[in-house]
Amino acid sequence: MRLRATIATLVLSVVLLGRTPACADTVEIEATPIRGFAIGTGETRIGALEFVGGLELRSPDPEFGGISGFRLLSDRNRFLAVSDAGRWFAGTIARDAGGVPTAITEVRSGPLLGSAGNDKISKRDGDCEGLAVVGNEALLSFERNHRMLRMRLKDGVPQGAPRRFAGSLKKLALSYNKGIEAVAAVPAGSPIPAEFVAIAEETLDAAGNHRGFLLRGAKISEFSIRRHDGYAVTDADFLPNGDLLVLERSFSFSSGPAMRLRRIVGPDIKPGALVDGVLLMEADARYQIDNMEALSVSKDDSGGVRITLGSDNNFSALQRTLLLEFRLVE
Repeated sequence: MRLRATIATLVLSVVLLGRTPACADTVEIEATPIRGFAIGTGETRIGALEFVGGLELRSPDPEFGGISGFRLLSDRNRFLAVSDAGRWFAGTIARDAGGVPTAITEVRSGPLLGSAGNDKISKRDGDCEGLAVVGNEALLSFERNHRMLRMRLKDGVPQGAPRRFAGSLKKLALSYNKGIEAVAAVPAGSPIPAEFVAIAEETLDAAGNHRGFLLRGAKISEFSIRRHDGYAVTDADFLPNGDLLVLERSFSFSSGPAMRLRRIVGPDIKPGALVDGVLLMEADARYQIDNMEALSVSKDDSGGVRITLGSDNNFSALQRTLLLEFRLVE
């Protein structure tokens, strides 16, 4: 009996601590093309961006949704996304000859395992909001139970249980449900003194501006981003020239959702700085948007800058999961 119990314990430990893609679920995704960004018109240009194409995503899987972080991988076809319900999604974006997204294929999903390797994650522990990918590793940010975790990747798919990030967020006094929403990996050669830039959603500084953080090892220093018009920060990523692109959203019951993108000059980001940004685009309910929470910057085959946005449907039948792609044309 002792031998059997020991074997059972070992098997259970392997299952919990060594989850691999073989244990991931296959997710069926139905993708409906979005031809135009401005509703009811053929307008494609908005601010400094040109709409390339988009998809509205649906799935019979009740766990699909809540997308809060998204990154295209280096080939621009594969992607990794995380949800605020504690799950990851990995798959492929099919494109036509012009690079327009046409479908989402080969989607797999699994739990964002807790530090102890547990599959069952409470909302407090599983509220993943930020995602950055560097090589074969992902950095995840969580709110409610504020923390950052590192996760190993193989071919863009999470492997095993995540590991605690070196820096502690406890001393930052983040609001319970308004913590680190955006994480971006600082490009090699950047003068920004950090490995990662992180931004809180709506935990504001004494002057009412967004709090940003520079992460290097266990060291965390702070800067501020000027807040405008009550918008909250939901994601960020670096442009190829080293500037930081910041996604912001707002919502009111009278006018619905709104979003915008601001570009912040990279070298301006340093400890103690208050930075502002140039507005690249702004959209409201007249456009094909929803609760926009995810952003990824990439370069297409011609060297142009592409900006891919995703929305969090809050697992509501009244909201949509969108994938929108733009070309930077300024």
